[in-house]
Amino acid sequence: MNKLLEIKHWLLLAIMIFSATVIGLFDLNSYWQLFGSIWCYFIYSFWLFSIGNLIYKTNSNSPIKIFLFKMAFIYPLICLIVFISSTRLSESFIIWLIPFQLLLMFFVFYLIFFVSKNFVNFEKKHGMGSGNLFSTFCAFWFFPLGIFFVQPRINQIRQLSPVLHSSVDG
Repeated sequence: MNKLLEIKHWLLLAIMIFSATVIGLFDLNSYWQLFGSIWCYFIYSFWLFSIGNLIYKTNSNSPIKIFLFKMAFIYPLICLIVFISSTRLSESFIIWLIPFQLLLMFFVFYLIFFVSKNFVNFEKKHGMGSGNLFSTFCAFWFFPLGIFFVQPRINQIRQLSPVLHSSVDG
């Protein structure tokens, strides 16, 4: 999973988008398009989880915050499977899914906020701060464009920080 942090930004975007696009080109039914979307989300969420988990290990050791972060990572993956199976079984909108979708939105927001906040705090703590919380949050939120701003900063942090570099390698 930490291999996603080592690659260049253009390669990460290609892994996410190119495979989903190729699948979409040869889509004979909507199942392949769904698979491409799921692939893109999995890569994005594992990338966020890798960043958040690694930077959190170097900054803080509070088990409560990391537990909520891990729940924010796992819940959308579980909901993705549940939503897909429930919408495939029924043609109409299922009303009881609304609370789960609201919780899903909260967890995705928290996942991005947690990573952004710890990322900016890590940069400021080590004198590498080039961005603020809002711009970093927006870069993570709008990931196709944000990857070009965030991934080079991650590579720079990995080169300058021996603690973070040894955590990735070990």
